Amino acid sequence: MDGPGGLARLCVTLMVTRFAFSTPCSGEPTVMGSDPNGDQAMLPRTIFALDIVRHSRGAVVSVTGDLDLETCGHLTEALDALAPDGGQTVTLDLAAVTFMGTEALHLLLGLRGRARAEGWALHLSGVPYVGRRVLELTGTHRLFVFRTVPAPGVPGGTADRPYGGGARLPHADGGGGGSVVVRVSGELDIERAPALGRALQARISRPDCPPEIVLDLAELGFCDSSGLNALLRALASAEERGRRLTLRNPSPQFLRLLRLTGTGHLFPLHAAGTEGG
Repeated sequence: MDGPGGLARLCVTLMVTRFAFSTPCSGEPTVMGSDPNGDQAMLPRTIFALDIVRHSRGAVVSVTGDLDLETCGHLTEALDALAPDGGQTVTLDLAAVTFMGTEALHLLLGLRGRARAEGWALHLSGVPYVGRRVLELTGTHRLFVFRTVPAPGVPGGTADRPYGGGARLPHADGGGGGSVVVRVSGELDIERAPALGRALQARISRPDCPPEIVLDLAELGFCDSSGLNALLRALASAEERGRRLTLRNPSPQFLRLLRLTGTGHLFPLHAAGTEGG
């Protein structure tokens, strides 16, 4: 209906559903403290979650966690329960996905075929770099529509950028207290890692370099083995000169890379808020 000034008001009814899948986090103490027997309290840890927002023209399904062989089935079951009608659009928001394996590619291709057969549309949004890379290498990115997620309840959205940007050379700020903060942003792969390695080497080799170099990874979108190798070389160079290289704000994707390669123990984590300036 039209209101004052002739502006039309659109009323949309939203239905929000959340599915969370947890496992006991054995060996990972929570902030809840200790039990009366002196053992650290253990609580379930959510490893995968789906948030579904329904609107008049379809739904937005937001995925959190690893999308792999074990969890792809949960997404399939959720879409079975959603049962989109012909003419509706389902947008998969993958911005909070921390890992995508080949199983995820098979799932997406299967969902695309299902959507075409049943007459609804499948759009992708927020696909992480590693997922986009898989789509690009297999040539299947041409099969999907990439969108930004619209505001809740508002159909549509604008075209998403096809692929992420490259890494920018690190920017250093004086951290105070005998440290320097080096901010790394963008994506670190085989094409961009050498430039980062040279920049870090130049910083570490400077006579006025402070005892601690803090790598702030808050804006690092993706890192592969080439980027990790550049950081390992920088770590070795710093130690040779009696300096300390620490990490701050590592992303889930980067922490997963450290776990898979067994190199996590080599990089001390810098406690946020301890540097000056």
